[in-house]
Amino acid sequence: MSDHSDQQLAAMGRRGATTLHPWARVALGVLGAAAVGAAVILLFFPPARETGGTALLVIGAVFLLLSVIGRLPKSMEVTGLALEYEQDEMAEFISTIRGTDLDEDTVDELLKQLQQMSANGRAFKAAKKQAGETSSDTGLPTAKDVPMAGKPVSNAVQAASNDDPAWLSKIPTKGLVLREHVVAQQSGRGRPPRVDFYIPTGDGVVVAERLQAWNRTTLGLVSQRLRRVFDNDKEVRFAIVTVPSAGRDALEEWHLSLGNDLRSRVVAATDDEAGTAAIVRQVNALMK
Repeated sequence: MSDHSDQQLAAMGRRGATTLHPWARVALGVLGAAAVGAAVILLFFPPARETGGTALLVIGAVFLLLSVIGRLPKSMEVTGLALEYEQDEMAEFISTIRGTDLDEDTVDELLKQLQQMSANGRAFKAAKKQAGETSSDTGLPTAKDVPMAGKPVSNAVQAASNDDPAWLSKIPTKGLVLREHVVAQQSGRGRPPRVDFYIPTGDGVVVAERLQAWNRTTLGLVSQRLRRVFDNDKEVRFAIVTVPSAGRDALEEWHLSLGNDLRSRVVAATDDEAGTAAIVRQVNALMK
């Protein structure tokens, strides 16, 4: 596992312990003192209200403790109620790595390390369940998984027919369709971007990204990658981005959030029959 991955996981483990601003600590201290004072009145002066007084006493104690510590913990439990600060972050991380082309052993190892860093097992299990809402457990075959007859073409491979999306055979292609294609990169800008499909047509090139995760991080990375593709390969006219049907709402929200310059060059659809029809319709319109 690379040092970069270890650093990302370590940073992930440190999140949640947010340092409080001095004014926030003062405010918590004041509120805590007020809550404790009110609890004393309710508990020890007639007519005593035990339930309300106890609740205020607990709340006041928590506020005072946070004021003294000066930061929010990853998790804490108050009268049997668990408060988790890391679940959302873990869910996003799990969803993101599920949507990559990492091999299964690497994904399992990353999840194992994340579980070890988790505050407790319940938070990790809840995060895995939550991640299922923004990713698919069933990944697409990678280039090395697809049996090829012959040698790879240039820095890419020909798309395997048994893994082609349905819409690919319904748009006018011209030349060899490439899969996992490395787009030419200007010097001094890091690793060149790679797209899932590079499709030559009579009116220029269409690129496609077939996502298996649709959380904020994954979609944000796609935005950055597509900008680099458009900047570096002037033959690329527009891009197709698809997700499973469960990610429709997230994809639509992401598409609307793009700037006009990028949104006008991106066709966003689900990877199903309805999405195929939408892709064919929009591609035909853009090629006119």
